[in-house]
Amino acid sequence: EDDKAVDGKVDDDKKKDDSSAVDGEKSKDGEEPEESKAEAVSETLFLPEGWRSCICRCEKCVKYFKSNKIEFLLDEKDTVHHYESQGKKRAGQFEQGMEALSQMDRVQQVEAISMYNNMKTDLMGYLASFAREGKVVKEEDIRKFFSDMKSAKRPRLDLPPPDSCK
Repeated sequence: EDDKAVDGKVDDDKKKDDSSAVDGEKSKDGEEPEESKAEAVSETLFLPEGWRSCICRCEKCVKYFKSNKIEFLLDEKDTVHHYESQGKKRAGQFEQGMEALSQMDRVQQVEAISMYNNMKTDLMGYLASFAREGKVVKEEDIRKFFSDMKSAKRPRLDLPPPDSCK
């Protein structure tokens, strides 16, 4: 009844609407796509460039994508190339840390790495107590850890090394 036949031929506009569905699900304006009965399978899928432009974007289909938490499929910018180019534009934390270390002299590098390792050990011990008790770590817990660490920090003395270190 939805396909209007004229002299035994299916309306061409209706064919176009149906061809925009994903995985053979027919999408008719105003009707929600039928639930897929297929079993979930985890496999790699390569699709041709521009495939997202073929996805139906009627109100019902968009609602379907959102309710199934797959609305990212509608985003034209959600591609591997997009994420790769974004990653190249900004350096990650590791790269930023290595750049900062490279600007220091050897003594400063050793001190920075030593302080980092001490902080890591202390933080892991702090978080282990939450794990043992089965408690959820909250933002205020992390803030408390760093404020306690800051207050326990020894004042830095800018004294030359003792004569025995030469």
